[in-house]
Order: sequence, then structure tokens, then C-alpha cells
Amino acid sequence: MSNHYFQFKQFRINQERCAMKVTTDACLLGAWPVLADTAIRVLDIGTGTGLVALMLAQRYPNIQIDGIELNPEAAEQAVENVVNSPWFNRINIIRQDIRDFTHLQLYDIVITNPPFFRNSLLGPDMARNAARHTDGLDDRTLLEAAERCLTQHGTIAVLLPLKEFRLFEKLFNGQGWWCNRSLLVRNNADKPDKRVIAIMSRQQSAAVIEKLTIRDDQNEYTTSFKELLSPFYLHL
Repeated sequence: MSNHYFQFKQFRINQERCAMKVTTDACLLGAWPVLADTAIRVLDIGTGTGLVALMLAQRYPNIQIDGIELNPEAAEQAVENVVNSPWFNRINIIRQDIRDFTHLQLYDIVITNPPFFRNSLLGPDMARNAARHTDGLDDRTLLEAAERCLTQHGTIAVLLPLKEFRLFEKLFNGQGWWCNRSLLVRNNADKPDKRVIAIMSRQQSAAVIEKLTIRDDQNEYTTSFKELLSPFYLHL
């Protein structure tokens, strides 16, 4: 998925100017979370190419999405991808630091694939470092931004590696946020869970835990994966 573009069934993602390219993880974040029927306004923090915003726009014809992106080249590319999509009138790309973001209305859901590498060596690509490492946007900063932007009954959808999610969840639990639903993702049946997509809210309830394996023993996509991504992937 490292080409200059990735063609989906209903839209195309150009990505040559973005540090983070289209990934399977990001596609799952756009395809799996179920939005409440009452959800109208969505904030995509760190929108990158605009991928998740576009996937949500395809799935939910009544929502309006603001995608916020700090990196200027990624923000420009996200605008390009949105303008060339069928949903250009429902997605607004904002080039800004979430820490300085002032909103006119509150959001029903915040969705994000935040930086998650902690205390690890940085690479030579500074834009990629910013997208992958928590130095610029840590969990507490993300929580403060979400609380500032969300309605009272708003939710947070987040994608993280399993280990990092446990730290994230502990912090959020301490501030009155709870995981209501989660998807544990593994590459193959004989591999451990590697990623979590979680839906967090201020309402504490018994968490619904789902599991997804991406590939089977023949290294083919599983039926569950195909069902989830078939509205988007060109060859599914």
C-alpha cells in the first residue's frame, strides 16, 4: 500500500505528500465503528490523507465531518482527495494544531488514529515521526481535546496497538471515560492480537468485545474481513 495513490471503489486516495500512507489499520478504523443514529458532526483528528473521513462519509450520508491536520502537505493532499470525491460538500479539512483548535459547534464523535510510539528512536523522516510518535500529541492532550470538542453524550473512536491501548484506557478511565465496544485485530489466526479499535464514552457499561482476523491459513483475506471492507476495496 505504498504507492502514490490507492484506488477504492468510490474514491481515490493520493498520498505522495503524506507521511502516513493508506494502511489496513486505517481502513478498519474507517469501516468498523458504528455511529449512533443521532450522530451528525464528526471530528477526525490527524486526518492525514482524509481516508477515514471519506470512508465515514460513504457509510453515513447524513453526517458532516471536519478533518483536522497539522502537517501542511498532508492537509493540502487531504483537500485534494476530498474535492475529487463524491462527498466534497460534507467534509471540511482544517490545517491546524488540535491544541489550538476552536470549534463553533460540538461534535458527536471524535475519531482518531493517534501517534502511538513512546520513548522510541526517531527516524530521519520528521513528518513521519510526528505522525507516529507521541512527542507531539500524547494521550492526555488527546483527551483534553476530545472533552473540549464533544457533546455530553459524545464518543471517541480510537485505533491503537494493544499495549498502548492499555495505557490509554487507564488514563481515560481515570477521567471518567469507558470502553463500551472494541475490536481486537490480528493478522493471522496463529498470531496475537496486534491492534484495538475502541469506542469510548462517559457512560460505563459492560464492554462488547469483537475479534477480527485479517488473513486465513492460506494467507487469503478472511470472510469477516471481506465483508467489512468489500464496500471499499476495489477487488473484494
